[in-house]
Parts: sequence; C-alpha cells; structure tokens
Amino acid sequence: MKNLSNARVPCVIALCLASSALIAAEPLKLVEFASETKTAQGGSINDVVYSEKKDDAKLDTKRVADGMLVINGQVGLGKASQWAGVGVGADVGETGKTIDASAYQSVTLKLASKTTKRLRLRLFGPDQATQMNGCYPVKYQDVTATATEYTIPFSAFAPEGYCGGNGRSVAKTLPALAGFEVVDTAMSREATEFSIGEIRLNP
Repeated sequence: MKNLSNARVPCVIALCLASSALIAAEPLKLVEFASETKTAQGGSINDVVYSEKKDDAKLDTKRVADGMLVINGQVGLGKASQWAGVGVGADVGETGKTIDASAYQSVTLKLASKTTKRLRLRLFGPDQATQMNGCYPVKYQDVTATATEYTIPFSAFAPEGYCGGNGRSVAKTLPALAGFEVVDTAMSREATEFSIGEIRLNP
C-alpha cells in the first residue's frame, strides 16, 4: 500500500501543474471600446491631459470608428512646458475593480497615428499616488499611420527613470491591474490624432 501511495504522488503533482497552466490558457480581452466613455467590460475611459505649465496640452475630441478609439488633441500650446501628454486611460471594469493578471505574459493592442511616431503605454494599478506620480510601468511604442497590431511582452515595461524608489515594477503591478493607458507625449505643438484598438492579455 505504501508503494502504491508513493506512485500516485507524481500524478497528483502533474494534475496540479496542469490546472495552474489552465488559469491563463486563453487570451483575455481587457478593453473593447463600446463608446467614447465606456468599454464593453464596464470600465470608464478617462481623459489623460497634463503639462508642466498650466493648460499647455488639450484633448479636443474622442470618437469610436471601426472598433478603434480615435483621440484628437494637442501636446504643447506654446507655454514653454518641458513635458506634457494627451491620451486616455481605460479601466479594466467598474470603478475600483482590479484583476490578477500575473499569469499573463504579454499585451496585444492595435495602434495608429498619422501625426506622431511614438506612443507611451502604461499599466496601472489602484494606488492613486503612484498613478499621479507617473510611476507605474511604461513602454514607448513606435507606431505608423497604418493600424497595426502589436504584441508586447510585459518584461518590456518598466517605471520611468525619474521615479527611483517610487517606481512600481511590472511584477508588483500585474497582481492588481486596474487599467491601461495610451498617451502621446511628443511636444510637437501641433494637432495630434491617434487611434487605439482592442486590448487583450496573452498567456
């Protein structure tokens, strides 16, 4: 009987490992743009507009076209800011909701812009101080005028260098993921337009 019990142990362990692997066996749709203000998952779409000098960036309009959210605005209005940004943040669900995304390895989303060559992507959690400081992990993604789907490993995300000890790593963000942010930070002082498509997580 003792030998039989020992023989079963590897089988039990194997079943446990197989069950763990199934936790993130399928891609997870994180954000689908149902309107200018809401996602199909019930999350809010929030404007992200900031600048070093007051009122040195603006978001003019948002609209949904062909399943993509189109943002129009301007980064830099001639008020001498050294940094500014315009874009949106999309919550994963109703206000206050987070998901444990630690079993996922990458994020896929569609992006396009005729006016800027690079967009900043950010994962964010529920801590308001870290979000306001801009210290959740980011990835700067090159984009083109053609809507293109990009798959980015989470290992490519890291907090901005200025954050120092206040920076939140990917490993500490994913277990309580609250949303995803896309922002144009190029200080062109000209109108900008960019589009964001469905965002999903991949095992």
